Amino acid sequence: MMKEGVRYIAIASGPIKEKSRNSVLVGVVFRNNYIEGLVSSTIKPDGADSTDKIIRMVRHSRFKDQIRILLFNGIALAGLNVIDLDVLEKRLNSEIILLNRRRQNSKELINALNEFSRLSGQDVDGRIKIVERSSSMRPLHTDGFYLQSSMEDYYLKRFAKNAFEALRIAHIIARGVSTGESKGRL
Repeated sequence: MMKEGVRYIAIASGPIKEKSRNSVLVGVVFRNNYIEGLVSSTIKPDGADSTDKIIRMVRHSRFKDQIRILLFNGIALAGLNVIDLDVLEKRLNSEIILLNRRRQNSKELINALNEFSRLSGQDVDGRIKIVERSSSMRPLHTDGFYLQSSMEDYYLKRFAKNAFEALRIAHIIARGVSTGESKGRL
């Protein structure tokens, strides 16, 4: 159940820059639709460190015991850096919401991971299993978005507009910090 005044964090990665080993990771903390704080870190583009970096970023913040919901625009950050949703929910004792403009296409992401593995020689079996598990989350279509979460539909529908705006702000900040100016859309 979602109470009034619950703190939530919208997490977005900056764009992948050529010749850069890292991408910025930004988390914007909200309460009652107002920004309360900002946390940041870096992750490897197409890497496998996003879950650990998110846990570390949240746990080292002053909001660590108060954040109840984590928002993401899809299951991958900085290209193919797949987030392990189950690990995040358990380790941070928080709900996860994935918000997308279109329905998540797990097959497309799995194909991209397999192609990445073929070209780079990196093992992506763990990431593929995470994507397959996430595809079992039933999508809810509301307000023009697809949301995936273990939360009850009633609360998810009430939170949809807040989730979009929070992720839009996180995306603007991550892009602006990375490139000097924000542009594009979520």
